[in-house]
Amino acid sequence: MSRVNIVTRACNRLEYTVLNIRETHKVNNLYPYTHIIIEQNSSDGTKQWLRSMELEGFYSLKVKYNTVNTGDAGGMRDGFDLSDDDCDYIMQLDNDLIPITEDFVEKLVNIMDEDPKIGGI
Repeated sequence: MSRVNIVTRACNRLEYTVLNIRETHKVNNLYPYTHIIIEQNSSDGTKQWLRSMELEGFYSLKVKYNTVNTGDAGGMRDGFDLSDDDCDYIMQLDNDLIPITEDFVEKLVNIMDEDPKIGGI
């Protein structure tokens, strides 16, 4: 599977989630990663958009659709539960963060590979 799993929690704010997924792909489309989205029972069309993206298959997505908002800790736990067994790193990326640095996933992995004491950045 993917060496890196990115966990993003989404509760409403569809416009941020769309930009987050698209921009993450745009700046990292050559690096193997899986984007895990924890959908926290949005009411603004986020669920429908994510379902259409899963059907389209363009992005490397795994989505869990919660029936209640489990918060930051619960959402991250859900992300860990969905992570690939063979991934080396799991990173959190809030849905309102828009990656702008080219190859940011690969750059972070290189830093973490160089120093095993680093648990997160």
